[in-house]
This record gives sequence, C-alpha cells and structure tokens, in this order.
Amino acid sequence: MIFDSMSIVEKGYDTVWDSVMLNFALKYFRDGFDVIESQIKDRRLQIRIIVESTKENTDRIKFLNNSDIRCLKGVKGNFGICDNRA
Repeated sequence: MIFDSMSIVEKGYDTVWDSVMLNFALKYFRDGFDVIESQIKDRRLQIRIIVESTKENTDRIKFLNNSDIRCLKGVKGNFGICDNRA
C-alpha cells in the first residue's frame, strides 16, 4: 500500500489519519517508512500529515523526519491526496 501510493506521487502527498490508522501503520508498515524517507529525500517530495493525537500515541507521532506533521484531537476517518489532485 505504501510503496504503491508513493510510486505515483510526483510533488507531494497530504494525508489525514485517525489514531487507529496511525497505530496500524506504525505496527504493520514500520519498515516501509524507511523507504518512504529515502524517497522523500531523493525525489524532494512534500509530505504533510494530520494525525489524531492521544495520550497513547503522542511519543510515537514523529515517525517521518522529513514530513510536516500536525496533531489534532478528535480526528475521525482517513484519506490522502496525491499531488493536490487525486
């Protein structure tokens, strides 16, 4: 999922994750984030993430070093937008 979505991005990727998606991604796709980090640097992609902050995940939120991460409370649902278009 992560590899496919990042392979089609040309400029950047914006996404919103609730706490369930954040926990799922960190649990099952942790190795994929290392690949994403290198793609962000190599291809100069802009990655912006809005995540739901909870007491349980506050220390784990800064998982992508080269991304703009914002935290909100009460986020419901998940979605992503590639290159400001799709």
